[in-house]
Amino acid sequence: MTYQAHYFLGIKVSEDTAQAIYKWVEHNKENLPFKNWVVPEDYHITLIFLGATTEEQQGGLSVALQDVAKQSKPFTLEVTHIGHFGLKEQPRVLWAGIEPSDELSILQQKILCACVPLGFRAEDRPYRPHITLARKWSGNEPFHLEKIPFHCTDLVINVPEIVLYRSHPDRTPKYEPISRFQLLNKISSSY
Repeated sequence: MTYQAHYFLGIKVSEDTAQAIYKWVEHNKENLPFKNWVVPEDYHITLIFLGATTEEQQGGLSVALQDVAKQSKPFTLEVTHIGHFGLKEQPRVLWAGIEPSDELSILQQKILCACVPLGFRAEDRPYRPHITLARKWSGNEPFHLEKIPFHCTDLVINVPEIVLYRSHPDRTPKYEPISRFQLLNKISSSY
């Protein structure tokens, strides 16, 4: 089966914050029977999902993101809570939530405005920034979020750049950084 690469723009979670979250995951994993757990190297906050892209779109994207980055300042985010998507008793996604941030909302909107003219589609749902930790509840008992306290404090994510990722569903880690766009810097570094 041939897989067409998918791309997204995101914010990388720093290694120390990722390890602190993962320590919480390891401590609680036994009581959280999810089928798939995300490795700490893949922790990120998605800004916009792009899907499959053409070379022409990637070229336009690079120019547009350089412009967005040079108009944006670095900022910080705080990880404050745990939440889920899907049914309350059988969630499809467990995530770590971000304290509301005007800087993040503004950056995400700038990126969206830069991507739509290039043929990328905006999500129908409101933007809900989060760090995915696990997918597909597989427990026999209903999920009870209130029974699982999130004791992590002072978890800060520095946001100095926008990262273009390529997804590789058959690998671990799954997300490969392709380009980075430094905030307040119009030069992209490719790997």
